[in-house]
Amino acid sequence: MTMPPSIQSMTHDFSHHGGFQQQIGFGGVTPGSAVFASISEVGVINGQLIPFQGAASLSIDNVVPGPGNVIVRGSIGWDSDIDVRIFLLTVPVPL
Repeated sequence: MTMPPSIQSMTHDFSHHGGFQQQIGFGGVTPGSAVFASISEVGVINGQLIPFQGAASLSIDNVVPGPGNVIVRGSIGWDSDIDVRIFLLTVPVPL
């Protein structure tokens, strides 16, 4: 599916456990942008790094757009670092 040029998406992979805050560079985003985020575990399955439903609970608590970046705060319910992926989608406001 091809999105209109004003709609952008990206992913951000990292390893962590417990509470986290990630500042993610995302060109074209401004403090007035609408940004949506989701999170899932990722792992190598059949030779590819893909998202999957693991045993850890994952949540996104805050998504704050800034000038060319997005701050995402959330938590990873696991006792040691696991690999996760944040998916970001931004659309122009107003639509």
